[in-house]
Amino acid sequence: MINTIFLIVALTACGKAVVVDDDRDQDPDELLVDGSYAAILFPINGSISTDVHGDAYVVKYGDEFRVKIELYNAPKGRVTQQLHTGSTCPQSRSDINDDGLVDGLEARRSTGPMIVPFDGDLSTQHGGENYRLGLSYRYIRSSSYSLMLYDLHLPDETANDDLVKLSTQDLSLERRAVSLYLRSSAHMGTKEEDIPLACGILTRISDSPIPEDSWEDESETPRRTRQIPRRPDPRPEPESTPQPEPRDSWWDRFRDR
Repeated sequence: MINTIFLIVALTACGKAVVVDDDRDQDPDELLVDGSYAAILFPINGSISTDVHGDAYVVKYGDEFRVKIELYNAPKGRVTQQLHTGSTCPQSRSDINDDGLVDGLEARRSTGPMIVPFDGDLSTQHGGENYRLGLSYRYIRSSSYSLMLYDLHLPDETANDDLVKLSTQDLSLERRAVSLYLRSSAHMGTKEEDIPLACGILTRISDSPIPEDSWEDESETPRRTRQIPRRPDPRPEPESTPQPEPRDSWWDRFRDR
């Protein structure tokens, strides 16, 4: 802080006033704070959808790591989603070849490579699942943070893919980019390709985890409980007509006379 004040005073003395943001001088990989993080998801490619929007939530608290993504007005297709190493989202000017579409390579110039795929197993980078989009889409998963961290420090056996390993001790979440890619051939001819769909930047919103009762079960759609029909009760047997008891005593024989 003293060095920052000294720098401001020195530059002001030279006739130039400079505002220094302390957070920007810190490496995001050095910041690890437990709590809840959220990102507002905005569309990337207007030629695909200008109405898609949603939210992403990540909770890191102790050994708990939870992710929740909600997306609305999404086009049909399958989606992949991930956490990136970068801290910015692509914009229209990211379309370097000016073909009217921000492709994956152009988008990752802003977001950086992928580090945590949000798929069926958060504890490993190679879960490999994608999910079907609809007008209302929800994804919820959780994992042990220590297991996920162990996988992120394993040797990178496939160096040519879009996934990278963690070079620091912990995984910071502040100012990390979260993006969703649409897997479809509707905009790329007959070849299926992952097209950037939406992106947002995580920001810490609470120092405590989001209550679990606000998160539904870990599934895209709640399962409908099938009612098993009850077996009808067995038909009761007809009541029998009571029969007179046998009259075998000497008194009965005497009375019958």
